[in-house]
Amino acid sequence: MSNNNDRLDRIEAVVESLSRSVLAITNDHQQRIHTIENVEAVVESLARSVEALTNDNQQRSQTMEEVEAVVQSLARSVEAIANDHGERIQRMEEVVNRVTRVEEGLTRMLIAIDDDRPTILRKLNTIENKLDSLLEGNQNN
Repeated sequence: MSNNNDRLDRIEAVVESLSRSVLAITNDHQQRIHTIENVEAVVESLARSVEALTNDNQQRSQTMEEVEAVVQSLARSVEAIANDHGERIQRMEEVVNRVTRVEEGLTRMLIAIDDDRPTILRKLNTIENKLDSLLEGNQNN
């Protein structure tokens, strides 16, 4: 029986050792599950951060596109204003040239009138003298 008791003791020792091993493996397994859960939580947090950054980048990209569209629109407006301004300057130069030509024509006309003035005065004097003589002739009659 002693042999049986020894066997029984050994079996109990083996069972106890196996129980401790199973307990240790279970604890290790639970720690690994806990670690995996922590890693999953970190991965989910990183995924949310990446998604937020992606959304932020998309919004910034959209905002940048809107800014580029506004800048292009402003550039077209400035170009149109510059073209209009250039056309107005050209028209003003044409007007100034026409006014200058009119002024030169008036100057030539005034000079011509001054040159003709003695002739006109002589003709007026002649007409005046004829009228005077006609009036005197009518008064004498």
